[in-house]
Amino acid sequence: MSKLSLSFYTNIPTPNQDDFFEELSHVFIFNAIFYEKTEYDRLWQLNEKTYKHVYLKDAKLIKWVQHFFKDFHFSWSIFKYSLNERSQYIILSGNYFALNTIIAALILKARGKKVGFFSEKIKEAHGFKRFVKRTILFPFIKLLDFMIFVGVCSNKVIVPWGLI
Repeated sequence: MSKLSLSFYTNIPTPNQDDFFEELSHVFIFNAIFYEKTEYDRLWQLNEKTYKHVYLKDAKLIKWVQHFFKDFHFSWSIFKYSLNERSQYIILSGNYFALNTIIAALILKARGKKVGFFSEKIKEAHGFKRFVKRTILFPFIKLLDFMIFVGVCSNKVIVPWGLI
């Protein structure tokens, strides 16, 4: 029986993800697409990766946005990787407000890929922030075939957002 293929799109590599991705590479034909190598407040020492991976580079215009939203990423290369994606299953992770994540979701779904989202809890918001967050989040969630949330408190958040 041949292995299924899986790609994981996420903002930056982390120590926990490296371990997780290493294990996934033993089960799947695996590929990780990182939106950047690091973020200004994340300076981990990581081991050399043995799984297939690629680093995108943020567009220069996005750098000023990152002063306010450190995990906001956009790279022109996201079009290339999404349009040429060969994996059967794709998991998007990182920030659902990142242009890379939104663009990848739209392109990959249009290409008929099975797309999921992997996240920690979605933080609660109130008033106008809740309206904006829900306006962006609800259509994004509707694109997905599956969601994977991490942690006990995640379940307490996805129900109030109306995601399940």
